[in-house]
Amino acid sequence: MAEKLNYISENIKAGIRLNSLKTDRFKTNLLTINVITPLKEETASRFSLLTDVLTAACEKYPSLVELGKRMADLYSASVNAFVQKKGEKQIVVFELSLINNEYAYDGTDLFDEGTKLLSEVMLHPYLKNGKFDTEIVDREKKNLIDSMKEKINNKASFANDRCGEIMCEGEPFALDANGTIPAVEKTTVDSLMDSYKELFSKYPIEIFYAGSMSHEDVKSYINKNIHFPEGERNITSQTVIKEAGELKEVEESFDVSQGKLILGFRTDFVPKTDEELLDIQLFCDIFGSSPTSKLFMNVREKLSLCYYCRPIYTALKGVMLVSSGIETSNFEKAKTAILTELDAMKNGNISDEEMENGKRSVINSFKMVTDNLGGIISWGSVRRLYTDGRIATPEEFAEKVDGITKERIVAVANRLMLDTVYLLKGEAE
Repeated sequence: MAEKLNYISENIKAGIRLNSLKTDRFKTNLLTINVITPLKEETASRFSLLTDVLTAACEKYPSLVELGKRMADLYSASVNAFVQKKGEKQIVVFELSLINNEYAYDGTDLFDEGTKLLSEVMLHPYLKNGKFDTEIVDREKKNLIDSMKEKINNKASFANDRCGEIMCEGEPFALDANGTIPAVEKTTVDSLMDSYKELFSKYPIEIFYAGSMSHEDVKSYINKNIHFPEGERNITSQTVIKEAGELKEVEESFDVSQGKLILGFRTDFVPKTDEELLDIQLFCDIFGSSPTSKLFMNVREKLSLCYYCRPIYTALKGVMLVSSGIETSNFEKAKTAILTELDAMKNGNISDEEMENGKRSVINSFKMVTDNLGGIISWGSVRRLYTDGRIATPEEFAEKVDGITKERIVAVANRLMLDTVYLLKGEAE
């Protein structure tokens, strides 16, 4: 590994946890505030819209121009906000990025000023008569809806989402991270204000930091400058796990030149240990995630049945999509070929060379975690979502790879049950 990571995690307030990692490799700092909320139709769109409204203006800097000028004054610091879908949770993220204090030629304490600005954006919004500005809300609603509509232009992503919606209809996982367009349209300044009041007081908050400062220094800045409202901060959502029922087969037509075939698999299993996570990652690498995988070597290269073919395993939900781009005329052949490779793994037809190539690829992926601050924080934030919440380092994971047996990979394969077959084809076909 390029650098030995050491995460420090500490509850700094009821329901608020600081996770930090000190590294001297970079000239910048990255701080994220992750609010962990259940993915629900009634709140997903409002929380997504909030990230846009809050970063458009705040009480102290009541316009994008003034906010932008303040960030420029802090040596081109940036404050961003967005939502992520992790299993059946929606993570509302507020992010601060800025250079180290030592590079401020005028002696400005950049992290002090940066955390103050982040607090202004999150906790001191620009209001008119106690409510969000209608003009800003309407503008950001339009922007969000336009962005959601544009997703259809990426047909591979669109097909994956549609398969997930069909496969998990009625479950939170079927929702997009941004909710739905009708829900955005129905949002009012009053309902948005209600959601804002509960966001920072009702749900757990995970703070992540990566940079050159010590854990104690980061904690001191946060305690000084970011004062979240009091609250119980509970999250009661549970991941819905269902075994595959009667096979769903859906074909939809669209203006596409390349067909998209998505096979959706369910399991009755969500990993709770490092070893179980590792088994899934190695399974995916051998099955289809790398250039030496079965899907790449056999379905794509040898049989020429697809332009791409790869598994997308959502361990937090216990589902896997196999996403492929195909000529629609090859639909049955491609489906059969993909299932044949999975059956081979279920039957233990995994060579020693495939195991070694897979292990080497997985270990290399761990080495890349430390290439940037975003990767370091993403690694930690995902692991905090699992049952025990411990942040095992990439080094710890890498040390366990050699111990993975073929039998463990076969066990992962045999948990997968085909639930949905989705085909997106051209309108003229």
